[in-house]
Amino acid sequence: MTQEKIVAFIDIGTNSARLLVVSIGENGAYHMLTRIKDVVRLGEGEYTAGKIQEDAGERLMRVLKRFMDLSRSLGATEFVAMATSAMREAVNSQEIVGKIGSELGLEIQIISGKEEARLIHLGVAAGISLGNETALFIDIGGGSTELIVGGQYTYAALESMRLGAIRVTSQCIKKGFTGALPPKRQTKMMNRVMTVAMPILQRISAFPFTRCIGSSGTTINLAEIAQKLYHAAETPKKPILLLSDLENLYPYLCSLSLEERRKVPGINPDRADIILAGAAILLAVMKTLKIPEIEISDRGLREGILMDYLAEMPGTPQSERMPVKEASILQLGRSCRLEEKHAQKVQEITLRLFDSAKECGLHNYGAWERELLAQAAWLHDVGDFLSFVGHHQHGEYIIRNTELLGFDQREILILAKIVRYHRKKLPGRKDSEFGSLTAADRDRVRIMALFLRCAELLNRSHADAVADVRYLNKKGDAVVLDVVPAAGADLTLELTSLVPETVLFAKVFGKKLILQR
Repeated sequence: MTQEKIVAFIDIGTNSARLLVVSIGENGAYHMLTRIKDVVRLGEGEYTAGKIQEDAGERLMRVLKRFMDLSRSLGATEFVAMATSAMREAVNSQEIVGKIGSELGLEIQIISGKEEARLIHLGVAAGISLGNETALFIDIGGGSTELIVGGQYTYAALESMRLGAIRVTSQCIKKGFTGALPPKRQTKMMNRVMTVAMPILQRISAFPFTRCIGSSGTTINLAEIAQKLYHAAETPKKPILLLSDLENLYPYLCSLSLEERRKVPGINPDRADIILAGAAILLAVMKTLKIPEIEISDRGLREGILMDYLAEMPGTPQSERMPVKEASILQLGRSCRLEEKHAQKVQEITLRLFDSAKECGLHNYGAWERELLAQAAWLHDVGDFLSFVGHHQHGEYIIRNTELLGFDQREILILAKIVRYHRKKLPGRKDSEFGSLTAADRDRVRIMALFLRCAELLNRSHADAVADVRYLNKKGDAVVLDVVPAAGADLTLELTSLVPETVLFAKVFGKKLILQR
């Protein structure tokens, strides 16, 4: 009998928060226990003020508490929560994430636009059969619109536009306005959408596709309205939205007041105030890319989070492909022409130090930290691509400014800081970004950077002179670093260069480090 675990997946969007609770078996087989959403309007007021408003933050807190209570009542023991546009752009997002963490015990990952697009593709594509076809996936959210060109398992293009139903509404429709939208304002809104969208749509147009699939509440609701208004007597084989219908629907909805829109057949009344902006975005995409119809999917980011989770479980169908994090790290290193043999050796030594230090009781970190350290070790010299001088700082810059798929903002920051401090000084007061990490994460950076520093110095000649290395406990308040040379190798240079690290070791661990070979 297989042992199952119950996991709750939460998608915190700009307009709505969504919950998916799933029971997962050891072989990756899963079945859904519940799937709900609630309106949070997290982006309301943000795109003019630059921060999430207090009442929006309180709404989110209440919804998340309800989600967690429901999930626990179903037996959930693990929570995976991701936040998108509103959180990644708000200046006070870390404050809100911290409050949720302390009050609800829920850790939230804030993901980039391209990472959001990747996960949406995973979630939507898993629910359709594409065969050898390539499709354009469109997801219109409250703060951003994601566009993906891809097949069943792979993608050719990932794009995220700063266009969403709430964002465009706040930019183009005066707060409190409830009347019909006059032609001049319609033109203003469409011009705003096209100004932002056109460069991205031009890039997307370079990738051929034979189908178009739309997800998200905005697209689903527009298709429902069009069905009720124009095809009520028909029973469609599959839910679709025709461009010709949308071209009629957009001006019609604009001609109605807010109260009149709420009474339109098929409309979700909660979306009546933002549906005009959503329709403008979708119309701009479909007309520009000459898309005659769009298929409708009720899957999206939360299903993508589930698929990504399953891909990390050994033995599941989703895990047969290279893990996305591993692929991202490998791609970045190779794009910066990394010296792979040296990177691999430093990675090997670093992990040996990490493992033996754990055996000595110097830390109690697990698989997550070990994987991050391995990734940092692989990328430690990526800054050489710009210049060897200051390459540790260049490496940090490259990692922070590359959208590493599969990683959240916290992981990227920790990864970048380990690379930054693999040489020269350890973190100081001038590094404000380091100070923004939690105390526990600052300790992680210091400890893991120390392992990487020592490993780099033990292969400083790139000659693979070290056969093995490990920390050994010694009586009293001391630890021995036992370094085994490769056959015929002289480690005088390597061991001499490690002497300053014994001082840092004492500061980090409070123990004396003795070098031995």
